[in-house]
Amino acid sequence: MTAIAHSDDGAALVIDVIDEPDCTRIAVRGELDLESPDIFDPVVQDCIRRRQPLVVDLRETTFIGSQGVAAILRARRQLGDELGPITVCIGRDIQRRLFETTGVDTILNVVDHLDGS
Repeated sequence: MTAIAHSDDGAALVIDVIDEPDCTRIAVRGELDLESPDIFDPVVQDCIRRRQPLVVDLRETTFIGSQGVAAILRARRQLGDELGPITVCIGRDIQRRLFETTGVDTILNVVDHLDGS
């Protein structure tokens, strides 16, 4: 499944859902920002219904704002503890600083790369 959205300023957000053998991976490309929850949240809801561990792959994300982080935290709350924490794969040092500065890295499993990639 692929979801695509364009913001008023023309920035694109592309979300691909990939069924892996041991998890569901949400690969995000573009900007995860103020307008993103309208597209990101329904995709996450669909993935949660699959009852598999969830991986949010941000390696091709060019920007992530507070609303993007909030959307990932909402997904964590909705997923609950049964399937463990959401794994977030980051691709840039600035993303790591964002997750560390906000303390989100203590709630989510933040990694620099995924096994096998």
